[in-house]
Amino acid sequence: MRAECAAEFTPDAWLSGHLDKAAFHLSNETGLVHHGRPMVASGVSWFVDVKVQTSDTRKLRQLEDHGFHLIDTNLQLTRTGEALEPGGQARHAKKSDAKRVAEIARTAFHYDRFHADPEIEDEMANEIKASWASNFFKGQRGEWMVVAELEGDVAGFLQLLRGGDGALLIDLVAVDERYRGRGLANSMISWANQHCLRNAPIRVGTQIANVPSIRLYEGMGFKVDSATYVLHQHGC
Repeated sequence: MRAECAAEFTPDAWLSGHLDKAAFHLSNETGLVHHGRPMVASGVSWFVDVKVQTSDTRKLRQLEDHGFHLIDTNLQLTRTGEALEPGGQARHAKKSDAKRVAEIARTAFHYDRFHADPEIEDEMANEIKASWASNFFKGQRGEWMVVAELEGDVAGFLQLLRGGDGALLIDLVAVDERYRGRGLANSMISWANQHCLRNAPIRVGTQIANVPSIRLYEGMGFKVDSATYVLHQHGC
């Protein structure tokens, strides 16, 4: 029984440290009928997240019956075709940008699943995003980071991964509220298209509630590929 549960619930030590509870990703939901919770010691609080295709309403109902709550509907978009014109206000990040990038990440996100979860305090969600971006400078996450510089200040950042199929994956993108509306996100993505994985397909996920991001991506030629439900479970 323990072996089955370990295969279904994958621990996330980094997220556990930020949530102050044992965190897991559920990757195999078939055993939920018998194992509706991770194997943790008595009295230990836990958190589990799971993604389900929006077409699989049967699995969604099963998860809800086991105490999972729908937090977000995530859209996956891809851009292929002609190269984007390189943005003029972007460059590769430097170590000296780390503090400023963390500041932007701490205040720029509002639609993500951590902020959308009523059981996670906004301050905790802010720190998760700041740590996520900071992990690039520690060599722990991300292949590239691009920043937008405006008026001598780092005004935004774009954290990127390399997909297994050679695509460029947008991991995080954020612009300081003071500098929004100036096309900086577009500039960073266009610059990355030329200087990271040149002319590779670009993929991104965004929340269905994040209308400004959806408009940005559609305006750059991204097309929706699929949609997934994101569910969270908190227990003790």
